[in-house]
Amino acid sequence: LDSLLQEIVRMGEENDVLKFLRRRMKSLSMTAGFWNFLMTLITIVTLIFYFGGAPNTKNFRVREKISIKKLMAAAIELSIMGGKEVVRVRNKHDIGERSKGRTSDGANDPVTDGDMLSHRVMYYGMKKAFPGLRVVSEEHEDYDGPVTLPNLDYDSLREDVNILGGDIEMDRLTVWIDPLDATQEYTERLTQYVTVMVGIALDGRPIGGVIHK
Repeated sequence: LDSLLQEIVRMGEENDVLKFLRRRMKSLSMTAGFWNFLMTLITIVTLIFYFGGAPNTKNFRVREKISIKKLMAAAIELSIMGGKEVVRVRNKHDIGERSKGRTSDGANDPVTDGDMLSHRVMYYGMKKAFPGLRVVSEEHEDYDGPVTLPNLDYDSLREDVNILGGDIEMDRLTVWIDPLDATQEYTERLTQYVTVMVGIALDGRPIGGVIHK
């Protein structure tokens, strides 16, 4: 670039500069054969994208997998932990009852400390046990405090998950959490109707779950 500028400056006259630039442009022009090759290449690439679609970047990265045995063991343990919070709060005089609004039928939609503490244990326990896993809970709360993790060591997993096996890509899974089902009955001490639940879906279809009474 420096030599090019120096040559332009030495020319001085405007006409000479224009002539010099034209000569340079001609030297950079493509031959007819190269131009035909380039146009053919562009046409081929365009047809590939048109009929085959753009390449999916997901196919070029390693997709993290989850052990289904570990996932179900975590779901069972976290359901039990959440259930203990539900029972502990219900044994208090004040369960922190408040209303989230009205249901579609116009009934009161209550929430209690039992709902929220069970949610905290289950939702954040699952998220910390499996970072990156999509977890959806009925309740919502920002929390950055300590969380008890389920035991996921293979040698000490629950016996009732030993029938399961295999690994599944994490991005295909969704875990659904209901930290306290039948909250209205819970507030009325009709605890025989109260459960804690976890559902596991693969590609949007249920494959397993836990109902802890």
